[in-house]
Amino acid sequence: MIAKDKPQIPPAETARRIGERIAEIYARSAIVGDDEQPHSLGGMSVPRDEGRFIADLVRAEKPHATLEIGMAWGVSTLFILQALFENGAGFRPHVVMDPSQERIFHNAALRSLRDLAITEMVEFYQEPSELVLPRLVQEGRSFDLAFVDGNHHFDYVFIDLRFVHRLLRPGGLVIFDDTDWVGVNLACSFAVANYGYRAVAEFSPDPDAPKQARPGTLPRARARAYRKPFEEIDPGADAFAPFFLDFVPRELLEQMLRTEGRDLRHKGHMALRAGDRVQARNYLKLALAHDPARFKAYLRLLRTYLPQSISRALGKPKRTFRG
Repeated sequence: MIAKDKPQIPPAETARRIGERIAEIYARSAIVGDDEQPHSLGGMSVPRDEGRFIADLVRAEKPHATLEIGMAWGVSTLFILQALFENGAGFRPHVVMDPSQERIFHNAALRSLRDLAITEMVEFYQEPSELVLPRLVQEGRSFDLAFVDGNHHFDYVFIDLRFVHRLLRPGGLVIFDDTDWVGVNLACSFAVANYGYRAVAEFSPDPDAPKQARPGTLPRARARAYRKPFEEIDPGADAFAPFFLDFVPRELLEQMLRTEGRDLRHKGHMALRAGDRVQARNYLKLALAHDPARFKAYLRLLRTYLPQSISRALGKPKRTFRG
C-alpha cells in the first residue's frame, strides 16, 4: 500500500500538471511503464470524452472518499485525481485496486503517479477486487463515489456491485464503465431493480452515430452513473425483482412464468392431497404471484385454511354416471 502523506504542491497546480500528463498520453496514444518502453493504450483505456465525463461527475459530487476498481494504464485514475485536486485538498487518498498492474500494464499507472509526485494520494492494492472489497467492509470504510471498471463478466461485476453497495454511503454515486457490455448492463439492471439505484447520467461517444458493434456488447451507453437511494430498501427475505427483461424476449419470459406457475400449482395440489396444508399454502401463494388470474388456485389456497374434513370433501373429484 502506498503511503498517505499530504502533497506539498498547491492543489490547483497539481491538477494542472495532471491535466498536462493526460493530454500528453492521448497525444502519443501510448504510455511508458517501468520497463522504460512505450505501450499503446489500445482498448484498455477510457476515451478522452469519457474521462471528462467521469471528471465532471467528480467535480459535481465533491466527494471526500473515492474508490476505483480496475486501474489499467491509469488514465481514468488521473481524471479522477485531477477533479479531486480541482475541488481542493480536503479528500482522502483515492483507493484503487488492480491485480494486473505489474503483470500486464508494466506499472505504467504507478509510474505516472510517481512522476507527478502524487503517489501519497493513492491507496493502491495489487489484488483482485473480490479480495480487497470485503476487507474494506470489515474495516468499516465508506465512500462517496466509486468507479467500477474491472472484469466485465456478470459474476465479477455483480460481486463488485454487491460490495460497492455496502461501502457506498446513502446517496453516493457509482459509475460503471462499459455499460454496453452484457455482463455490466445486467449488473446495473440488478442494482436498479433490487437495490433501488437510479440512473442520473450517462456517456455515449456520439448519440447520433450508429453504435459500435464491439464483441459482447449491446446498443447502450458506454458509461452510466447511478445514485444509491438514501434509504435502504428491504424487499423481504424471499423477494426478488427480475432484472433481465431487456435480455429475454417477452414471449419466452411469459412462457417461462406460465411453466413455473403450472409446476408450483401442481406441487401445491399434491401437497394438499397429502395433507400438508402449510406446504401446499406456500406453493399456491408462489403460483398466484406468477399468475394472479388462476381462479382454481385461489380455491385450493382457501382449502388450506379449512378443516381437513371439509377440505377433503371439497377436493373429491366428481363422478360421472353413464346410462
